Amino acid sequence: IFGAKDGFYKDYDFMQKSFHTKFHVPPLVRDMLNADIVVIYGHSLGDCDSQYFEPFFKKQTETGAKSKKIRIYTRNDFDKYKIRKNLQILTDKHYSYLESINDFKIITSEK
Repeated sequence: IFGAKDGFYKDYDFMQKSFHTKFHVPPLVRDMLNADIVVIYGHSLGDCDSQYFEPFFKKQTETGAKSKKIRIYTRNDFDKYKIRKNLQILTDKHYSYLESINDFKIITSEK
């Protein structure tokens, strides 16, 4: 389904994914929060899908959050850098804390 993330778009609400009649919200956030191991493959974690990933990554930077094994697979070092930048946003500037309390790795496949 083509569309933008939830937000305020004035006269363009119809462009939100969640407004599409065939759209069903995936249980992704709940599944990631309940999982012991989270694997993300080939995703930039950019703004368009941040509504799915931000709650999870913010939770994983809270004091007392259950540590998880998190693996993110991407193509090369440049993409790894972009993912780190996106995670800095998704964690409200607590990326290093995300790494320090979780078994966290970003793995490149190009090499």
